Amino acid sequence: MDGLIGADFFRDRVVEIDYTAQKLRVLATSPPADATNAVPLETRPCGFRVAVNVNGGKSQWMRVDTGCATAVQWVTSKERADRWTSDLAVGLAELSIPQCLTGLRIGNHQFDTVPTGLHSKAIFPGESGLLGNGLLALFGVVTIDAKSGRLFLGRSPAP
Repeated sequence: MDGLIGADFFRDRVVEIDYTAQKLRVLATSPPADATNAVPLETRPCGFRVAVNVNGGKSQWMRVDTGCATAVQWVTSKERADRWTSDLAVGLAELSIPQCLTGLRIGNHQFDTVPTGLHSKAIFPGESGLLGNGLLALFGVVTIDAKSGRLFLGRSPAP
């Protein structure tokens, strides 16, 4: 790794992350407004977040975190950590995070068995966890359109 691209880079751009081709593209225009693979994206001073449903529950805000290698990190007080397995956190050999499989809905996409790290306290204020590359890569291509407040999951149809 040669460096990191932070949220400030994304703010005034339309950025396509092509996990399949392992490329990052800055697009000249936004995908079509009527694309069915778009979900609302909220820009915050510290990053971006989208609403998701975990295990059929109410909508929760989760950070779109392309710096997170795992699929999902979820803040919950309902799940008892002692009932689940533990796994080491990426790059932190001393830190073990309880893990379970959850059901996750984002926009019109449903996943039934998502590997999920469990946390009892918020990672970032106002957010219930992180959506990481382990989940985002399943779409092949993800487009962060911060200018129009949309996250496109999968390739959008050509205009």
